[in-house]
Amino acid sequence: MKYLKNIATIFVGAMCILSATTAQASNTSARYVDSVLPTSTGYVFFTLKADPQGPGRSTIPSCGAGWPTRFAFNMTATGGQALLSTLLTAAAAGKPVIVWGTGACDAGLAAGDTEGVFYIELRP
Repeated sequence: MKYLKNIATIFVGAMCILSATTAQASNTSARYVDSVLPTSTGYVFFTLKADPQGPGRSTIPSCGAGWPTRFAFNMTATGGQALLSTLLTAAAAGKPVIVWGTGACDAGLAAGDTEGVFYIELRP
């Protein structure tokens, strides 16, 4: 019985630690693309136009608080070309997008101050 109690204690402790370190992904309201900056390192930085009625974004990771309208992704990674295509299509057509962030700043960026992208939704 003591063995089961120890396992239960370890399990509950592990769940507490995992839930405390899990990042919360952020998302934006439908916003227009403001700028797109592809880099020679394979990363694409982009900003969305600011929302005059407020942040227009859910939880921002603390590492990205200085750039609340900026996101980045690696266009050489799987899916990166699709993200770039969606982003450029929205910018060229003047259509808004909803960006779903990863909830963490991308480790591949030297500055580490920009949230990564999970997906970009093109809106009508």
